[in-house]
Formats: sequence, structure tokens, C-alpha cells
Amino acid sequence: MKGQKIKAWGFGVMLFGMSIPMIQHITSFANEKALRGVVEVVPQPTCKWSDFISGGFQPKFEEYMAANFGFRPEFTRLNNQREYWLYGKLNVNGIVIGKQNYLYEQSYIDAYLGNDFVGDSIIQEKVRKLQYAQEKLQEKGKNLLVVFAPGKGSFYPEYIPNEFSKKVAGTATNYDSYVNFLSKSDVNFIDCNSWFRKMKSTSKYPLYPKAGIHWSVYGEYLAQDSILKKIEKLQGVELPRPILDEIELSVENKDGDFDLGEALNLIHYSNTFPMAYPKYHVVGKNKSNTKVMFVSDSFYWGMFYDGASNTFYGGGNFWYYNKEIFHEGSFDGTPVDGLNIKVETEKNNVIVILSTDANLKNFGWEYIEELYNAYQKDQAK
Repeated sequence: MKGQKIKAWGFGVMLFGMSIPMIQHITSFANEKALRGVVEVVPQPTCKWSDFISGGFQPKFEEYMAANFGFRPEFTRLNNQREYWLYGKLNVNGIVIGKQNYLYEQSYIDAYLGNDFVGDSIIQEKVRKLQYAQEKLQEKGKNLLVVFAPGKGSFYPEYIPNEFSKKVAGTATNYDSYVNFLSKSDVNFIDCNSWFRKMKSTSKYPLYPKAGIHWSVYGEYLAQDSILKKIEKLQGVELPRPILDEIELSVENKDGDFDLGEALNLIHYSNTFPMAYPKYHVVGKNKSNTKVMFVSDSFYWGMFYDGASNTFYGGGNFWYYNKEIFHEGSFDGTPVDGLNIKVETEKNNVIVILSTDANLKNFGWEYIEELYNAYQKDQAK
């Protein structure tokens, strides 16, 4: 009996020594195509003899194996595919399948329907603060520019599923209220939401993808050209400009045009239409060293990934949701907290605040209020 216990103990130690490298090998092979979206990462537990003897290691190792077993992404996609085909079910939060398989995030539907409306008084006050901040910047030869990107619910209301109530004419929305008050102010403003909807039936190429949540790569190209023209006019400068060479049409939706499709973690999702990908060259130089900073939601990511900061905007940074700052050539953000917002802002010539309608319920992400308060404090001195 004693000999059997010793053998069993030795076998357990051997398994303990073998298991970690074996799991590493299997999971490194199986996870070649990682799952998309928010996936909980379970780190590999440290191999300590004391934890193994006390029993503390085993539950951690079980949790690690459950999250990292061989072929987990493939099995997850297989299960997701089964439930999608059989029941039309998506195993991902916040994504909605619309009519004809158009994909939405629910927040964009809520924005279109006015379900997230914060009220005219709040929006009017924010526009007042924008106006004040712009005036202070203009005193220093700088400018502020508001850009509204289109929202998928607003652009494709006809494919919103029937489970959502129909929009009633005259329903108040954050977008409509902002357009109303901005139009009555002197705040510099580009409304790509309205512009894109007007072009919807005449545009040669899709302005919004079927399985993506942002403007199409082609739509983004048009928007950036418009932003550059506006900045040139505001500052009286010439900036580099993209000159279109050709349009590549692709049945396979690429880049941001398939971001929601990727987030479904399915084996196969091909219910899309061909998308357009502009190929361009850049002419001109930023001789004036005009520096443009973007305070934006994810609608600026495509431009930033494409090198727009250095190519067009003088190396201006990307303040993502006013939480993290991203510098050209790096995708490691640094916190905004603790910075002197007035000093950092005035390092730039133009500040662009870019938002889709789904994020207008918290437009500016406190940046507007913080800048306003900083100028108010200066005036009080």
C-alpha cells in the first residue's frame, strides 16, 4: 500500500511538471485566430511547489485550462455558428441583427429613436460652453471644430428590427437638439450625419457597411477630405491633401467595414455587399506646421491607424474618449488624468471634437466642461 501511494505521488508530480508546457503548446497552436471583442483573459498560474502542496494551485490551473483549452476559439465559433443558424441567436452583448441581416449596436438604435435624449437644457448649456471655449482659442489664433459622424441607426433606419418601436415624427433626439443649437451659435461645425444621409441614394460606393458599425472606409476618406478643407479655411493655411488614384472593390469586407461581423465570433458570416477601398497619394506639405488634436470616439481610429496624425495633422494626438492619449506611431495610450487641459490643448492649432450620434448623450466626454472651467479660472484671476 505504501509503495502504491509513493507511485501515485510520483505520478502526480510528473503530471504537474508536464502539464504546463503541454497546455502552452496546445493553446499556442489552437489560438492562432483569437476570439474578437471583450474576452476575459485568464493568465497562466505561476508554478510554485508550495501552492501545489497547499492545494492553491489546482483551482487556478483548472480556471486557466477552462479558458485556454486546446481549440477553444474554434469550439466557441462552432457553437456560436450553430446557435446563429438554428435560432438566429448572437452570443455577444449589445449587437442586434436587423432586417436582411444588417448588424447594429443597440446604442445606435437608441440614439436614432431618442431613447437616450438628455434634454434641450443640457445640450444648450454645452453648446454655450463650446462657444466660450472657441472664443478663447480664437483669441490665440486657434480654432475649435465640431464634427458629427453618421450613426448606423440614423443611416439605416429601414433595417432596424420590428422588436424596436417605430420612431414617431417630432421625437426629440440628442443629434437634432445639437444641430438646432449649434446652428444658432458661431461654433465651427461639420454635420457628416446629415451629409451622408443626403448622399445615400446617389453615392457610387457604400457610405456605411452592412456588418460594420463605423462609416465605411470610403466614407471615412470623404469625411477626412472635408475636415481638411474646413481646417484650411478656418486657419488660412494649406495642408497636405489626399488625391484619389483608384477605387478597389472587394467582396471581402476589410478593416472597419467588418468590425461587427468579426465581433460575432462565427465561423462564417458572409451576408454583406462589396465595399470600396480608396487608393490615394498625398500632395502638399504642412508648411505652416498646423497641429490638429482630435478628441473623439472610435470614429477617428481608422484615420489614426492610416497615419493621418503625421501625414495631415502635424503630429497632433488622439484623445480617445478624453480618457487616453494616443501618439502617432504608438497604440499604447497614456492617461489624460492629471494633465493641465488648457496647456495641452493650446499646444495645438485646431481641436476637433468628433462624435457619432450614439455618443452624444455624453458629448465631449467632459473635455468641453474641463476646458471651459480652465478658461473661467483664468478669467477670475
